[in-house]
Amino acid sequence: MELFIDTGQVRFVERPGKGLIVEQGDQKYLARGWRLTPEFEATVRKILDHGLTCLIRRMQPSPKHLNTDKGVEYIGFSRTANERWVMVLDQYSGRPSIDRITVEKGYRDVLADAKVPFVWETSGGQNIFVESKYVRELLAALTSEAIEAVEHQRGLSPSVSWGRSGLIVSEAALQSALALSLRAGLFNEFFGSVIKVVEHPRWGRIENGALPYKLDIPDIILLTKETMFILELKVNQIGTQSIHQAIRYLDNPSALLLAEGRQLQGVVIGPRLSPNIENPIAFKNHACAPIRVLTYLRSEAGNLLLSEAAGAMSGDSLELSLLPQVQ
Repeated sequence: MELFIDTGQVRFVERPGKGLIVEQGDQKYLARGWRLTPEFEATVRKILDHGLTCLIRRMQPSPKHLNTDKGVEYIGFSRTANERWVMVLDQYSGRPSIDRITVEKGYRDVLADAKVPFVWETSGGQNIFVESKYVRELLAALTSEAIEAVEHQRGLSPSVSWGRSGLIVSEAALQSALALSLRAGLFNEFFGSVIKVVEHPRWGRIENGALPYKLDIPDIILLTKETMFILELKVNQIGTQSIHQAIRYLDNPSALLLAEGRQLQGVVIGPRLSPNIENPIAFKNHACAPIRVLTYLRSEAGNLLLSEAAGAMSGDSLELSLLPQVQ
């Protein structure tokens, strides 16, 4: 059996007992276990019509699987060959039927904001599973703007630059590295199971009881089932002003509304404490929620070493790997 779809100029040829040959341009590969069912054709047409017309990306499948019978487990979709895949039909989809679609993990916040039901793959690739019955809602959430934003964010953090002192050289690099790692689920030992990561959230505040609103803009917030963590990041020393900035976030009623019943916790992360802060734990009493102060250094392995600031809470330390790898 053979199917040619004009959109994306893609051809599928069924090889009984093996799968589908996926052809695009002058290249092809074998997607094991798939068949040309009406359900497959209808699903693929929806995805291609949405603009995800590239089925062969740069290095995916790898060159050793192109134009051979070795075969791969998936059929992946992206806008162009230079972008990462957005979704795939793979071994988790229920082939040859399509029970669910695997979505790349970078779109987790996009789907959460659009309230598209999904299951997070907490091991392996840590990607996202969406039931096939929600394919229309899924595609509606994956707008060109949403894909551009995710691709742009990916491009901002190809590596992490360290200064001679062993510290990250910019707040943006620290924020981006932490956010990428959090989305990959690497910090569960500290924060628990993170449901959502939001960079630069904004909520209003009234200055001296007067309008109009000004804005509070923390670096990152993390949502777990029970807690909303508000992260304030510093690449220079953590001073009194940094602590009071976190306190202001915690005291803002808008933060409580955003938390939707979760408890609040502030976290300030920087390379070192100012000598003017003698007892960081005392600042917990200045806010409606506790503030945790963490300092970081570069470990011998090139990862980020986070530890409790002297005098703050338990004093435990955690060595946390950054994504992408530190150079």
